[in-house]
Amino acid sequence: ADLEELSVLAGHVAIIIDNAHLYEEATRQRALAETLLRSLPTGIVAAGPDGAIRWCNAEAGRILGQPPERLIGRPVESAGARLADALRRALSGEEIAEAEWSDSTHARRVFVTTRRLAADGVAGHGAVALLEDRTEALRLAQRVAEAERAAFWSDLAAAMSHEIRNPLTAIKTFAQLLPERHADAEFREQFRHVVEEEIGRLERIVAAIHTFAHPPKCRREHVEPGRLLNAALDRARSRIEAPGARVELCAAPDAPAIEGDVEALTEALAHLIVNALESSAEPSRLHVVVAASRVLDHGADRLMLMVRDNGPGISPEVRDRIFSPFGTTKPRGLGLGLPIVRRIVLDHGGRLQVDSCENGTRVTILLPLTLPPENPPASPA
Repeated sequence: ADLEELSVLAGHVAIIIDNAHLYEEATRQRALAETLLRSLPTGIVAAGPDGAIRWCNAEAGRILGQPPERLIGRPVESAGARLADALRRALSGEEIAEAEWSDSTHARRVFVTTRRLAADGVAGHGAVALLEDRTEALRLAQRVAEAERAAFWSDLAAAMSHEIRNPLTAIKTFAQLLPERHADAEFREQFRHVVEEEIGRLERIVAAIHTFAHPPKCRREHVEPGRLLNAALDRARSRIEAPGARVELCAAPDAPAIEGDVEALTEALAHLIVNALESSAEPSRLHVVVAASRVLDHGADRLMLMVRDNGPGISPEVRDRIFSPFGTTKPRGLGLGLPIVRRIVLDHGGRLQVDSCENGTRVTILLPLTLPPENPPASPA
């Protein structure tokens, strides 16, 4: 009997020891979790199903401008109307909601994501809000934008100076010779031809700068992929002669028609075809493929436009600046082609990707079937 009682007592002691170990581990894990949550650079505010704040870390208190201990136990409205609205919407059933606002009182820009709390798929455990102070990030972005804008105007001045000096020098030289050679009919004809050509070049430079700086607003039109490819090829061939180059158009039968600006998309595709035809010093060996097809991108139908060539590819030293204005490697030109193409694609809510190697270059454009609700033109700087 004593042994039986001792055995039962030993069992109870073992259970007590196990529970003590579990409690110690749970306490350690809880302390670790709380320390981690309190030290995160993201503000966290948790609310119960009744709309009262149950937990708040120091970063959230800093962003909201109130000590966390003053917020805990109080209604979410005590943290501010905007945060309260986001948490109330999460408590009412919205799975994930995002909002962003400017806090003029504390001169902050705050981004918040709210989410319903659920356990084992069952909601009703409250909601949590993650707050991010984007003030410094925006200030840094503004400083970077200002630096890029200053570099833009510096590059613009250098490019304009270089491009305008050449035609002006030619015109000036002929103008200086005109008084003494005015009686020479052949010279006068040559002078007229040079002046017309160089003035036309100046006009094209000014037009390119104006188009880049003041892009027209996208028009909503019906765009047929097959017609778009043909129009772009005709425009490219009017700008460049590439004797012997083979250009292949491939418009897939399932390529969807889209809503967009026919003129802008034709111009963008023509730029890419011209670049492909200029990719090799031996046009007779060039094979350029211009294709249109339907693709599924993140669960949505897209129109894919692709221009591929078998040229030598883009050299590594210029690959990082192919979209920079005035980053051209050509002896003449402002290098605005690819920046204009990218701006047109962005205005249509699309994406542009360039893949290049020693065996050729492929440029891919993914366009949604409809234009975005609002698409303000991108800033040139």
